[in-house]
Amino acid sequence: MATNRKSLALTLPILLGCLLPLAAAQDVPDTQVVEMTLSESNSSDLGFLPRRRLAPLLAPRETLESEPKYKSRGRIYYGVVYGDSTDNVFTLVIDESGGPGKGFDTLYVDANNDNRIDPEKERFSFRMSQKDSAVDEEPLRVTIEVSSGGRKYPYRVAFRASPDSNAQNPAKTIRAQLFDPSYCEGEAFFGGKSRKIAIADLNGNGLFSDVPAENLMYGDRFFADLDGDGGFRSDIGVESQPGYPYGGYTKIAGRWYTVVADPDGRQIRISAASPALGLVQAGPSIASVHLVSKTQQCQLDFSNGLAEAVAGTYQLEAIDLKATSDSGKVWRTGAFVAGDTRPEVVVRENETVELSGGGPPLRIEPTISRGADAGELKIGLAIFGTAGEEYYWYESNPSVVKPSVEICDESRPLLPSVSFKFGRGEPQTHVWRVPGNLTGVLRITPKLDTGPFESELVSREIEVKDGRWVEEPK
Repeated sequence: MATNRKSLALTLPILLGCLLPLAAAQDVPDTQVVEMTLSESNSSDLGFLPRRRLAPLLAPRETLESEPKYKSRGRIYYGVVYGDSTDNVFTLVIDESGGPGKGFDTLYVDANNDNRIDPEKERFSFRMSQKDSAVDEEPLRVTIEVSSGGRKYPYRVAFRASPDSNAQNPAKTIRAQLFDPSYCEGEAFFGGKSRKIAIADLNGNGLFSDVPAENLMYGDRFFADLDGDGGFRSDIGVESQPGYPYGGYTKIAGRWYTVVADPDGRQIRISAASPALGLVQAGPSIASVHLVSKTQQCQLDFSNGLAEAVAGTYQLEAIDLKATSDSGKVWRTGAFVAGDTRPEVVVRENETVELSGGGPPLRIEPTISRGADAGELKIGLAIFGTAGEEYYWYESNPSVVKPSVEICDESRPLLPSVSFKFGRGEPQTHVWRVPGNLTGVLRITPKLDTGPFESELVSREIEVKDGRWVEEPK
């Protein structure tokens, strides 16, 4: 009996430990109010790098009641706005601790924005960077007190300064910037589990709740670690662009929510929602699309050609293609759609709309531009979809014929094959000089095996005389 009691005593805590998370998940209210804390990590860890470039000044933007005794005769002031209070200008000053001409190495910051710079508590040492974007150099990080709605809160941001050799004005000899602010983090329930979450000030103005009027992609964002790997990646956008922009409705772990953050980032409200929904139908090779409007965005991942979307009028912003060949090999490509060519998509409640623009058949054609002179061609390769969107090409695609072009005149190949590697959006270009004695018509033919994606190859012709263009291609 004693043995049974001992076994039961050991078993009960284990069972309770297993049941408590489940019970907590079942008791999740429709609106979760989550308290957030300032993280030791920064926005760059989320895949973003907000940056505020600072204009050099010979005098402060606002009147300072007290300042340190500077060592430099040519100290440089900067002013930056954070928060939404009436007095939201923060003053920064760089100085030379060794005296005039010894080099800038000291930063003063009116960190609590009381219009006084404390010569001890608000003084920081820094090392001048050699260039504006010296990512390999560890920047100085400072904490300031930002105000919103009468409430002050700490805001941590990096500072960097670098020489500007092109500046004519003595006050503009030093470039400076504040960048990569820390984000706020907490925990919330999604999909029946407690998840790590974050909110970030991605426009770098000291507020964590901005919803832009024109484009949600340029506002602040909410992040959730849905796979429990410690990182914040979501299914938003081409190639899993991280984060969920505020505004409208957000689908997280299969459920719709509204997400509202306080300006100071210390509290966020996540409410379950039931928006009006319709269906979007797409072709068999379209794996996902991203739809945007001024108040809503929808990332649609298609299953059997259908995906659920919030009712509204959108533009097609991004598209991913995926197809499997008869041999079982997987092919992928994707594109962003230029703003002036984006097809309109109108989603109506309880109705199905067909996606009428974008995707195959793909049109593959060479791009031609002038090089150093009229006898030099800069040749590229472009892949277009039906909405004019330009695709990039994954090197991992099992193409037998890789992206390339062939140049021929009327009788023979002049350049049998030039291969291209695709970066984000467009491939590299190849520079080719037309032979000096060549006169006639050149045909530039693209080559690419697109596998199961329906496509056509479009050649272009140009006329040359004595190795120079007769008329530049349009």
